[in-house]
Amino acid sequence: MPRLAQSLHEVSDHRGDWVWDQFRYAGPNPEEACRETELRELLHTQLKRLSSTLRDALQLFYVDGLTAKEAAQALGITQSALKCRLCRARARLGSSLSR
Repeated sequence: MPRLAQSLHEVSDHRGDWVWDQFRYAGPNPEEACRETELRELLHTQLKRLSSTLRDALQLFYVDGLTAKEAAQALGITQSALKCRLCRARARLGSSLSR
C-alpha cells in the first residue's frame, strides 16, 4: 500500500537538502520580535527625554549618517564638541536603558 503522507522532516530534494529547511522562516521568533519592539519603544521614549542639543547630534551622526565633520558643520560646532555631545548622549541613554 503506497504511503499517502510523509513528514517534511523526512523528505530531501535532489541535492540532499531537507525540504523542511525550504519552509523555515528566517525572521525573528515572536519573543525576539516583542523584545525588539519593546526596546525600540523604550529607546524612543529615552531619546525624547534628551535635550535637543544631544538628540540633534545623535540624529545627524547615527540616523542620518553624516560624518563627524558634516554633522559638526550642520550644528555649527567643532568636531570635538560634536564628539563630546555624542559621548554624553550615549552615556545618558546607556544609564537610562540599563535601569
